[in-house]
Amino acid sequence: MNAPKTISILNKKGGCTKSSVSVNLAAALANAGLQVVLVDSDSNRHSLKWFERAGLNPDYEATFKVVGLAALTRSLAGAEVVLIDTAAQISDDEIADYAASSDLAIVPIVPTIDCYGPTLETVEVLGKASAPYRLLLSSCPSRSPEAEMFRETLEGDGHGFFAANIRQSVGVPRSSLQGTTVEKMPKSLGGAGEDFAGLAAEVIEILEAG
Repeated sequence: MNAPKTISILNKKGGCTKSSVSVNLAAALANAGLQVVLVDSDSNRHSLKWFERAGLNPDYEATFKVVGLAALTRSLAGAEVVLIDTAAQISDDEIADYAASSDLAIVPIVPTIDCYGPTLETVEVLGKASAPYRLLLSSCPSRSPEAEMFRETLEGDGHGFFAANIRQSVGVPRSSLQGTTVEKMPKSLGGAGEDFAGLAAEVIEILEAG
C-alpha cells in the first residue's frame, strides 16, 4: 500500500469500545509491518491519554503514533494507515464526512440492547453515503447468544461483519490502564490479542483489495 489508507472507527453510541479497538488495532497493524498513525478526534481524548500512559511505562514502547487533530497534518510523513478514533454521540453529518474521506469504516458493536439502536442508525448513514464499512462484534462474552443473534439479524439485513470477534477480556481494560496493548498481556487474561491480530489481517486484505 503506497498511499495512506484511512480507517474511521465510529458508532453513535458511546462506550462501545471505539478507543480500545482503535488502540489495539493500531498496534496489530503496526505488528504486521505497517506505519500507523492513530488520530484521536474525541474530546474525551481516551487514545491520547493511553499514549501518555504508554510513555510512562518503562516496559512498553508504542509502535505507532497517536496524535490529536491539530497535529495531524505534520504527523503523516511515512504513514501507510491512518486510524481515526471518532467522538461519542457523533452526528449524522459527521458520520457522512468521515465516510467520504475513509477507505473503510469500522463500526464496533457490543452485544447489548442499548448498543443495537445507535448501531443501526450509524450503518444507515453509512449506507446512504455508499461508504465501505464492516461491523465488528466487540467485548463479546464466550458463547454469547446475543452476539450471534446480532450477527444473524444484521447480516440478514445486508450488513457485513468482520469474521473476527473481539472477545470480552479483562486484559483489554487492564492493558489500557497500564499503558500497553492487549497483545502484551498474559493469555490467562483473555487472549484478545489474537482477536486483534485476526482483525488486522482482515483489514489489510480489505485495504489491499480496494
